Amino acid sequence: MVQFILAMLMLFMGLFSMAPPETFDAFPVAQAIDPDITYPPSLDTNTERLEAVLSLLDTMRLEYNRVGAVAIADWERHEGRFATYRRLYAEKTGPLLIEYRTLKLAVRKESFSDSQWRDKSEDEKDALYDSLYGDKKTLRETPTIATSRLLDELKAVDFLILDGGWDDPFEDWSAGAGEYTESDASNVLNPVAAQQITVVNLTRTSNSSVSKSFGAGHFDTTFSQSTASTHLISSFGDDFDGANPSIFIYGVANTATPDDGTDPWIGVRMQDRSGTNLRFRLDIDDGATPVDENDISINHALDTQYFLSIVRDGSGVVVRTFTESTLDNQVDVMTVSQGDTSFEFMVSGYSRAGSGTQVSNGTINDLDLQQAAVSRRRAIIISRWHE
Repeated sequence: MVQFILAMLMLFMGLFSMAPPETFDAFPVAQAIDPDITYPPSLDTNTERLEAVLSLLDTMRLEYNRVGAVAIADWERHEGRFATYRRLYAEKTGPLLIEYRTLKLAVRKESFSDSQWRDKSEDEKDALYDSLYGDKKTLRETPTIATSRLLDELKAVDFLILDGGWDDPFEDWSAGAGEYTESDASNVLNPVAAQQITVVNLTRTSNSSVSKSFGAGHFDTTFSQSTASTHLISSFGDDFDGANPSIFIYGVANTATPDDGTDPWIGVRMQDRSGTNLRFRLDIDDGATPVDENDISINHALDTQYFLSIVRDGSGVVVRTFTESTLDNQVDVMTVSQGDTSFEFMVSGYSRAGSGTQVSNGTINDLDLQQAAVSRRRAIIISRWHE
């Protein structure tokens, strides 16, 4: 009997002394990092909670669009007030976006360790996106029983009593006046005008860019030089050919031509993966953390002007997509982790060197870094483009 007990004890101790598997990182069901997001007991997996957070974010998006409709009905009166409301909206959605990133990481680690994920190519990651996280459009429209005080507070905002606010002029991409430099041996950025870069048959090997140095560390971890830590840009994608063609419309980096997988940067690209739809993709490759992460938008229509806000406020990088130049109709949001690298260069019209002959065509428009202190200008109106 004593021998049996000793044998069982040794077995028991052996089980607990076994080394954990090396293939996957331990990552239990993620806990809400913000107490204002409440999950019911029935939502007990990372995937279910990811769906719940996306649904909460979509409810907040619809509330934003409701207020935007009020603003656009009398834009001359409400444009500054709506800029203030956008800042409130960013504050209320911020904790939910952090939770979304936490859950995405947890879901990914259930299938791939960090090292396995880093070894995959960008195309492989794109192909796995929907199978890992689900179709974003479907998930966010699924009703959820999770709740958030932040949603209640957003709905309680009295838009008509908010103060106004104003922003500054666009960047000038043209040579000389705006101090931007065009690098385009393949002649795929033609022409480069003050507020528009026309992209013609750009491929992954074009090695093109329009860039400007703002000084070392200028674009810090909170975009502190910019109003509400926000940059604005718009784009139009009209003709793509091949497997996964893309145009980097926006990037901050520490070189004018950041190499893929080598140089840290934050970038936004528009890409066509199906021949009929356009998607935006947000990447961060931050060599200091290291962070190597991306988020992909829902499918959008080709031949349509989209307007994007890029926020880096210390908690993460968030890109929101709108269909209206007044930013009153949000259709999507992407987010990645913060990272701790500051950047020197602003880069647009970039192919980010790689391989392949996939062709991209479109325009990049109206970059607004919101850095100048101006008393009044038309607030937040990026441009008046027609489709």
